Amino acid sequence: MKKNKKLVFLQLNEINFDLVFQYCKKYNFKNLNYLKNLKNIKTVSEEKYELLEPWIQWLSAFTGKSAEDHKIFRLGDVNNNSKISFIFEKLEKNNVKVGCIAPMNTVNNLKEPAYFISDPWTKTKSDNSFWSTKISNLISLLVNNNSSGKINIKDLIWLLIVCIKFTRFKNYYFITKIFINSLKKRWYRALLLDFLLNEIHVNYYFKYKPDFSSIFFNAGAHIQHHYLFFSEFNKSNIDEDMSWYVNRKYDPLLDLMKVYDRILNDYVKINSNLIIATGLSQKALNNIVFYYRLKNHKDFLNLLGIKYQSVLPRMSRDFLVNFDNENDAKVAEYVFKNATDLSKKITIFDEVDNRGKSLFISLTYNKKINEDMEIYINKKNIKIYNYVNFVAIKNGLHSGDGEIFIRGDINTLIDTKTINVKEIYNILDNYYNN
Repeated sequence: MKKNKKLVFLQLNEINFDLVFQYCKKYNFKNLNYLKNLKNIKTVSEEKYELLEPWIQWLSAFTGKSAEDHKIFRLGDVNNNSKISFIFEKLEKNNVKVGCIAPMNTVNNLKEPAYFISDPWTKTKSDNSFWSTKISNLISLLVNNNSSGKINIKDLIWLLIVCIKFTRFKNYYFITKIFINSLKKRWYRALLLDFLLNEIHVNYYFKYKPDFSSIFFNAGAHIQHHYLFFSEFNKSNIDEDMSWYVNRKYDPLLDLMKVYDRILNDYVKINSNLIIATGLSQKALNNIVFYYRLKNHKDFLNLLGIKYQSVLPRMSRDFLVNFDNENDAKVAEYVFKNATDLSKKITIFDEVDNRGKSLFISLTYNKKINEDMEIYINKKNIKIYNYVNFVAIKNGLHSGDGEIFIRGDINTLIDTKTINVKEIYNILDNYYNN
């Protein structure tokens, strides 16, 4: 391998760069605007809307396989497929030193990673160092408890310790501002996590000097999904008063641009080839859709009298329930599929995927839940309000269109204006074998 092959791969999940550049034009975000100077490639992905999920598309990018080929349709299912091979171990076999921070839906099969911190939703080992293990566990806890807004004192102390240890002195004031804002403005919680992960990444990158380094950022996708209506450049036709959700004087997407512009400053300056990809993008909705998440999945299953082995919360509304046998799974499947809002006669859990001894379930009810609302489930009338947390109003739908920005020698490997997102695998592979 040649000495000039260092490459950093940033995954800015689902970012709408048409919006980014509108903000750049008005507010002069120089680092985001810098991307206009780079080679720009459009990406496409799956044609079926139900396959336009980030955990499907990033897996395609990391494996070089379409959804039909890798057959991983649910977040976390990758743990059950030992045949999946990722670009990361392919590079390692070619003597490339690899470092990864939170690659989405990825199992750590690396033998000697420079560093590896898992994403918040996939149960896989870190690089076994004390700090990487602690950070992996901490971000998983923070992300999966985000809808409740609760964090215990012990975890809060660990969060502060990690912030102090890994944040560069020049960024102490900036990350403190993000933390203070996160106490009242929910969208800043995702920004805090992304900014902290970047500080960890920069620390690890210069300490361990990998040939290839990958980092996944999700705050942009999260904020667009939840607050796209509130962008000053939003063109959706929402007439309802939503001041109860976000005060109109705030623009969460502007706050996103401020933080991402600060993050990108590191990669504008870094002496490395660079590839930035979004995987997907989003389109604004024109109607109000509510998202809810179970407060405590175990308590809810116990309330229903469901026999289960374990329950694993996934992203947003989803959760996986494991059972001792297929019969218990079938009984639970019937219970969840027939749960109904008594007043509107709408089912609560429309997505119940039976895998034999496990169920992948989504709380799909998308109307407003008030304190008096009752559902009928497993021969019981339950006031569901007491068992769910309001997550957000959904603002954006997934779009299969994405972007890639490229700097350096890797430019020569792409001579078309549009590629499928799965081709990212081949680009990275060819780069280190060229």
